[in-house]
Amino acid sequence: MTSFYWPIGKISGELYIGKGAGKRLLRYVDNAQKSVKVFSPYMSASFISTLFDKSEQGVNVECVTQIVSDTEDKQLSKDTFGLDRIHRRCIKQTAYVNQEKQNEKERRLRNAHKSLKLSLGLLVAALLSFLLSIASFQNFIDHSLSEALRQGELSFGVISPALFFWLFIFLAIFSLCVFLTANSNRKLAENISTSEFQYDFTKKFCLLSTRANKSGMPFPHLKLLIVDEKTAFLGSLNFTVSGVNNNLESCVRIDDPASISQLSSCFNDLYEELKPYALSADYLGKYYFEKKTTPTVH
Repeated sequence: MTSFYWPIGKISGELYIGKGAGKRLLRYVDNAQKSVKVFSPYMSASFISTLFDKSEQGVNVECVTQIVSDTEDKQLSKDTFGLDRIHRRCIKQTAYVNQEKQNEKERRLRNAHKSLKLSLGLLVAALLSFLLSIASFQNFIDHSLSEALRQGELSFGVISPALFFWLFIFLAIFSLCVFLTANSNRKLAENISTSEFQYDFTKKFCLLSTRANKSGMPFPHLKLLIVDEKTAFLGSLNFTVSGVNNNLESCVRIDDPASISQLSSCFNDLYEELKPYALSADYLGKYYFEKKTTPTVH
């Protein structure tokens, strides 16, 4: 882990102090040709949108910002800087079929269909038993019980009506239970969602959590902008509408190549150090696209 200290040394540049100190900064971003590196704890959605536009023009944009408080979901739901629409541009959603779930769904559907066929077979057997009970009852009427007993014969037709009738009741109830269970399992199987989504950042965009501050990582309060590896800006202002236009802020423009090289190395080191504390694309994608939240931060 880095010591979080970069001795840049002497620098020369232009200092802007006052209201609107960051307006020139925005012009440099608009005119960027190759790369933009931004480090700011807070950013307005309009500024992030500008960075995305530059990225779509072929400019390599690397951005580190802090927009999430200790309770990520609560802060995300507030959407303080209008980041919902921004994240939808920032995050790419790719749908795919979960093969394991697909196999499980197909297996359950096959079992449900087998059970439905079984219930149909039981129903046919129940109806057959019912018909046999009617036929045997008619036979019982035709041959009186007294005559059968007097002759010392217990005919099949005498005892079959009750047996066939109870067999019919048993098979009918069993068939109904099997049918209801199979139908319920079929519906459950059909409701298994086999489509899942994978989320990736469309740009290099590091969204930090203040958990970094609770894990020995200093709070990332640095404000730094490097354009085309030729010009850098340091100061007090965040890259927000208020910070750039309205607040009383300070901003230093640096053109010295050696200093810019050191600042760029500083940015790269911080970018790598802060990655483990960043909210993952999967986390943000599930929140903004599926309205689901996960308890972990990548």
